[in-house]
Amino acid sequence: MLFGLANVANAGVYTYPTKSINLSSAMSPSFYTGYNTEEGWTGASMTDPHAVHGIEAADGSLIYCGKALRSESFSNPSAFAVKLSSTGTVLWSWLSSTSGGNACNAVVEIPSTNQVAVVGWRTVGGVGKRSVTVLDLGTGEIGR
Repeated sequence: MLFGLANVANAGVYTYPTKSINLSSAMSPSFYTGYNTEEGWTGASMTDPHAVHGIEAADGSLIYCGKALRSESFSNPSAFAVKLSSTGTVLWSWLSSTSGGNACNAVVEIPSTNQVAVVGWRTVGGVGKRSVTVLDLGTGEIGR
């Protein structure tokens, strides 16, 4: 069985003007960028970081959060956040130090506080619980 419009001239046909784009002068996209998590990251190193969410902070920097493994043999993920300059330089990073699995699902800048909230989950006593960690926007240290 074929589906379509039969005997209806130009039904559902719209004409839009075509814009010429010079793709040869466009920037090349970078779909995957790796960072050496052994150097330049505070706390323990990590393996296979997966950024889940990111924002552009008011100062123009980029903050990403997600989950990673502490090593190839470690099965529980750890939440992390990293702040990058507009050129991609790592300014600070944070890696959760709680035992058990945990991850970050979102990050938000808290207005007028110079802080970000890292939101996700952590395992407490074998049960997944919601968590919010407040980090200093300038240093990445846990804030108050």
